[in-house]
Amino acid sequence: MGSVRFAIRLPEDGLRFIEAEDLEGFFVGRYSFDDFGALLDSDDPEITFRLLEPSPPAFDADRLGDIEVLVLDADGAVAGSYSFWGARVDTEFWRISARAQLPPHVEAGNLWRRPAPRRAGEWTNIPVGLREGWVEVAMLRDAAGPGPSKVAVPAGEVVLEGAHIEDVASFFCAVGEAFRGPGGYAGMGYTALAEFLAAASSGQEIRLLWKDMEVAESIGGVDGETFPLEAMVRTFAEANVVVTPG
Repeated sequence: MGSVRFAIRLPEDGLRFIEAEDLEGFFVGRYSFDDFGALLDSDDPEITFRLLEPSPPAFDADRLGDIEVLVLDADGAVAGSYSFWGARVDTEFWRISARAQLPPHVEAGNLWRRPAPRRAGEWTNIPVGLREGWVEVAMLRDAAGPGPSKVAVPAGEVVLEGAHIEDVASFFCAVGEAFRGPGGYAGMGYTALAEFLAAASSGQEIRLLWKDMEVAESIGGVDGETFPLEAMVRTFAEANVVVTPG
């Protein structure tokens, strides 16, 4: 992407924006999918970020309510958007405080500034512990796409490259790529993945070859709960996906 910019969509008028060259203190999240359920049950965090070199509309309100932070590509098109609520603004320094379900991931800030993925396996260059950022960007790019459309299952057997499925986030990186190609998105949780598979298969059986499946066996469970590999296999089985280890 290179020349990425940002904009704040104001609540009272979807056509009014505050544009900025960059956001300071925005990409700060370090959440882990390994404990995703407990994370979503916690209180919604508040973050405070600053707009750098903003181009604001003429207004003096200090409370904004619900806002969207938009990621704009080199052509000014919306590449992704983050939703916040309870936003307040200090217009003197253009600091905005707002709440979100999850703080934008620290690695997502790096990924938005790179071109969209074109080659398989690019996500494997990200260290384990930061791959949630890849899934976050894939999800938001998918949501900002042209609109809902039926996802076609790749012809024949779907191949899941498992050599780098070293944590839960890696699994969702690999599954998105297996079904949607480089940078593809198929869910950021087991429920979302099950819904994606149900829509993609239309009730038909899907055959999936999971290469290097044994790598995922090393992913530990959280607080004595089911080991992630069991949840992954169960999600596939319930969605009529027949998994063959390879």
